[in-house]
Amino acid sequence: MVDGYKGYQALFGPTSPRIEVGCWMHARRGFERAYVAGDARGGTVLTLVRKLYAVERQAQDAGLSPEARLTLRLAHSLPVYEELFDLLEQWAPHVPPKTPLGKAIAYARNRSVPLGRFLTDGRLPVDNGEVERLIKLIVLGRKNWLFLGSDAAGHRAANVYSLVLSCYRLGMDPWAYFRDVLPKLGDTRFPASRLAELLPESWAQQQAQQR
Repeated sequence: MVDGYKGYQALFGPTSPRIEVGCWMHARRGFERAYVAGDARGGTVLTLVRKLYAVERQAQDAGLSPEARLTLRLAHSLPVYEELFDLLEQWAPHVPPKTPLGKAIAYARNRSVPLGRFLTDGRLPVDNGEVERLIKLIVLGRKNWLFLGSDAAGHRAANVYSLVLSCYRLGMDPWAYFRDVLPKLGDTRFPASRLAELLPESWAQQQAQQR
């Protein structure tokens, strides 16, 4: 799941195994700017986006499985998605492209397919907000940390950050996780075929079963 940054396009393409998923949080921001700038049409889109999120809250509150979530989305989110993009198609020829609304329309229309991917798989979220909130911890501290020593050290640090933030996302104590996992990684008797068991999500499931 990515925003519209052009540099990401190298990750996707006809021969790539990756599938691009759009983030509605980023698409929404442009229409919010248009509304704040005084264009009521931005507010119309914000209302429709709120309807998409209302469906997600309904699915979350009901604890739906991915399959049931997709069924709910197709019944309630798909009509909203279609209405929203129908409006954008109607407005696009009449809105100057450099205005806040024009930029928001262009962004959404250019990403209509990735933004619709959540309607094909109930496992997909509608936005990347959870990850972005976690990444913010790194962004806020970056000026203090500044130097990592080398490019290789940067890659190692990124791996550690990913594990720590995955622990936070799962409500786990990162230090408890590392105290258990690191000795196993250094133990030559631990089979390589079981390394996936040491990933945060798998580890969390094991801990829950042992309680």
